Amino acid sequence: MDAHTLIQHFGTASAAARALGVSRQAVHVWVRKGIPALRALQVELAIKGVVKRPRARRPNRPGALGEGSDGIGVPSNAGKE
Repeated sequence: MDAHTLIQHFGTASAAARALGVSRQAVHVWVRKGIPALRALQVELAIKGVVKRPRARRPNRPGALGEGSDGIGVPSNAGKE
């Protein structure tokens, strides 16, 4: 979801800001820079899922997040000797 869709849902940036408990200026910053991830969750809950936030994608290759395939930076064979 982008800020334009959010504003369209509520009618105005001011109405969106009131509904979410933020300033109108914050909503306009979202238009320029995008809605922050945690705020996007609040937005989705506030509009009862009418517009969904994009889901975070996990890397599709082993070791992309760290050295091991578990994604926490520890080789998956650590300690298995």
